[in-house]
Amino acid sequence: MNKQSIGVILPEVERWSNHYGGALARYMYEVITHAPEHQFDISVYCKSCNTEHAYDYPVTEPSMGKLTLWLDRTASKIRTGFAGWFYILSFYRKIKKHDLLHIFNRPFYALILRRLGYKGKIIVHLQNDFHKSSTEYAKRFIKSADLVISCSQKIADRLFEKDPENVHKSQVIYNGANADKFTFKPFDNRKKQILYVGRIDPIKGIHNLIDAFAEIVKQFPNWKLVLAGSASFGDKAKLTPYEKEIASKIEAVNSAGEKIDHIGYVLHSKLPQLFQESQLFCLPSVVHEAFGMVIVEAVFCGTPVVCSNLGGIPEAVGEHGVLCNPTTEDLKNGILEYLNHPEKMKTDSLAGLERAKTMFTWKTIAKQQFETYENLLLAK
Repeated sequence: MNKQSIGVILPEVERWSNHYGGALARYMYEVITHAPEHQFDISVYCKSCNTEHAYDYPVTEPSMGKLTLWLDRTASKIRTGFAGWFYILSFYRKIKKHDLLHIFNRPFYALILRRLGYKGKIIVHLQNDFHKSSTEYAKRFIKSADLVISCSQKIADRLFEKDPENVHKSQVIYNGANADKFTFKPFDNRKKQILYVGRIDPIKGIHNLIDAFAEIVKQFPNWKLVLAGSASFGDKAKLTPYEKEIASKIEAVNSAGEKIDHIGYVLHSKLPQLFQESQLFCLPSVVHEAFGMVIVEAVFCGTPVVCSNLGGIPEAVGEHGVLCNPTTEDLKNGILEYLNHPEKMKTDSLAGLERAKTMFTWKTIAKQQFETYENLLLAK
């Protein structure tokens, strides 16, 4: 009996790498490597980083490599409807043979594939909030897909408000964390340190966090704020205007003493140590984040979290963290809730870890993903 085949298509900007890649590549790599026994051939289509940082699983890159990506970018500038065509066409001879295609974060790939005549099953997997998409566009890509996976119920609800008649196509599969790498450490030897990990981007609300910390440090002068991240993946390029703004804010706070440390981009393999040595993690996003994989990674390390109450973030946090509005004042009060009650940090640290063990291991997520493959391919 021939194995059924699945093609996984990552966006043209993603890299199959633990250094230059993002959450989408990490999700699929972890799912594949933690998969239960199955009868599928899995092929991954995306750009490799071609360095020692590449994930240890083969990928198929676009034919003509960088030229394909350049053509795609150029065509999409001429007309948005051209986006993705060169990228998909570069793979199409191979991907059209798969029984199922699993598309990440690019719903228009599904529209292109149906236009090209692809008859197999399609999963559109969304790890961003598509609420701002037009109703017409949402209905079109939902119609083209056999299933739409969202990484939180909130994000799914916001999308299917536009097409409630097809809500039966909706499924939620959370993101996870590698519990073998992100391991629990007790509080005894932790630094008085608040940690942020993520892109240095306006939507992440780092400006609000710095302003909140500037007030907090007046009451708790022994605490520090550590910012890990840059505006892009991997090696840092020149500073963006927002990074310059953040640098100015940091300089203003540090003029009275070195209280904020922006350490730049950090290898994913180095993140566990940062979580394990910090007493708090903060994600101050000002938009509806789909989930927040770093939240779960922090929780597995036993680091309590203070996060915005937007999007899928509350589903990642659960009841054992502090949720607040993404404003300077609310962030300050949320962090002070822990600093003024250190026993709550320890309680939430342990309780959050137990919840994460039942919901967010990659083994659990992989089982759900492969059951989804099986159910979809069995369906008529």
